[in-house]
Amino acid sequence: MIKRTAYLLGLSFTMLACVAPTSGESSPADEGTEEASAAGSDAPGGATSSADPAGPSAGSPAAPAGGEAPAGNPAEPADPAAPADPAAPADPAGGTPKLKFPTGQLEASTNTGEACTWTINGTAKGTSPTFDRALLPGTYAIGCTRSDGANASKSVDIVAGNTTQATLTLPVPNGELVAVAIGGSCAWSVNGASKGTSSSLRLSVPPQTYSIGCKPTTSTPSSSKTVIVKSGQTAMAYFQL
Repeated sequence: MIKRTAYLLGLSFTMLACVAPTSGESSPADEGTEEASAAGSDAPGGATSSADPAGPSAGSPAAPAGGEAPAGNPAEPADPAAPADPAAPADPAGGTPKLKFPTGQLEASTNTGEACTWTINGTAKGTSPTFDRALLPGTYAIGCTRSDGANASKSVDIVAGNTTQATLTLPVPNGELVAVAIGGSCAWSVNGASKGTSSSLRLSVPPQTYSIGCKPTTSTPSSSKTVIVKSGQTAMAYFQL
């Protein structure tokens, strides 16, 4: 009986020796804790390097300072349903878009076909026999002044896409009438109107047909001739006394 009791006590001490660690030995869990503590002691200032459970998870980008968006944040895609900006067409050269206004055409001339100085609303536009200019729609006063001072004007209406033709009537330039009495003097008359007594007669007259009368101061009978005076030209008549 005593032997059996001693055997059981011996067995109990053996089991306790297996379960309880000996002094100075650490369990695997204790070794892990010690390693973690040792690693933490390498951080600057003695701070531990344990991860903050409330901090950002591994791989997630940190929020930038100042609340700015990350530099690599892609822009939101454009809405395909959004309408295009109805801006004016750009100038191919890259400048400001040029606007085109509708115009009409003015073609003007004079009844005589002479060159004159043209004006539009009182502003000189050059000297030429005809005037051809694109103008914005509206009413204009067109004028023409000849070199001798004769002038004419007219009001014209310009319509977009149309050509307006205008003829300005200038007084026809005078011609010159010359009559010569050979061998004496005459009392001259032109179309029955007395023009004085002399050996010759020179007049500036409008273009037309004239009857020139010569009544000699001697006993020679009177005579007459018909001449046609043209604009800008000289018509001559000779009387032999």
